[in-house]
Amino acid sequence: MGMEDRIELWERAGVIDTAAAARIRAFEAERARPLWLWSIAALGGLAIALGIVALIAANWATIPDGLKLAVHMALLIGAGALVWRARQQDQLWTGEIALIVFTALIVGGLGLQAQIYQLTGDIWRLFATWLVLAAPTLLLAGRTRVSGYLLAGVASLAVVSAAMAMDGSVATERLVQGLAAATPWILVAVSSLRADPFGQGLRKAGLAALLLFASFIHLTWAGEISSTDASRNLIRLLPVGLAVAAAIFGLHRRPVFGPALALPLLLGTAIAVALATVVPHPDAIIPRFIGALIFAAMWIWIAIAAARADWSGLYRLAVAALAIRLFLVYFELFGSQATTGLGLIVAGFLLIGLAWGTRRLFRVEAS
Repeated sequence: MGMEDRIELWERAGVIDTAAAARIRAFEAERARPLWLWSIAALGGLAIALGIVALIAANWATIPDGLKLAVHMALLIGAGALVWRARQQDQLWTGEIALIVFTALIVGGLGLQAQIYQLTGDIWRLFATWLVLAAPTLLLAGRTRVSGYLLAGVASLAVVSAAMAMDGSVATERLVQGLAAATPWILVAVSSLRADPFGQGLRKAGLAALLLFASFIHLTWAGEISSTDASRNLIRLLPVGLAVAAAIFGLHRRPVFGPALALPLLLGTAIAVALATVVPHPDAIIPRFIGALIFAAMWIWIAIAAARADWSGLYRLAVAALAIRLFLVYFELFGSQATTGLGLIVAGFLLIGLAWGTRRLFRVEAS
């Protein structure tokens, strides 16, 4: 529905009068931007950039190695100087864009040096080096959520690529894999050091990652976890436990939301991860049903805490997660058409009741 349709709807419903509608139209007209013109200009800029890249790529082999490194170093110094100058002059987005370019130039420079000096190695080493070089700059110079998301992305690439490159045959490799699993909680813990939008970006990225991780890890209940697997997973959970403690301590020191919400988000997700990975179980219907119950318990805890803390977005997310899982559980647990059909009918009534209860709750809050 467009803005004009909304204004007409509000007028007919008596929410606004004719004078208010005219003021809204005037305000929106003043804010209006010719999006199609900006799109054409952006397309032109992209064409120029791609053309320059194509010309350089076509003559890449003939460009001296020293010139390549010198140009890269000049670009790196220029981007760093622009970040510093923007901070001095309080130019927020100029500094942020320069910081993003600076971060990209770091990984580009690593690739360039590897090409020139014929360096080889696992891809995770590249990302780990990128993290070591870029993280301090982002922590010191980042000012917006964008740079917070960027740091979270670089950190996730580094630890996840390292974890995927290892088979977990030795304890040190399992600890690295545990570090990758602990990354969402680490991001939340680090975010408590900053109260600005950069810290908010780190925290939101961490919370989103841990909710996804805790939601998908319960699928291990659909497979077999042997006693050997469970004992190995205990080692992987050591970094997770330390990260959870650090995140809870950090949010206690700099309270962003109350403990009633911090506990289900940080501790509840960790408990769900631990139960799914350290409890031996066969590939059978009962463990799958237990996994579904643990998933539901985690999201119900989050939903109750979010409703009490007036976090409507998180509450809706919890309800959506419960609804999707409730719909899928019957395909997972029942095999025949009759039992699946009956299960889906029950699930449908439960979903309708869930939607009605949520609607009633928000109507009560609005009144």
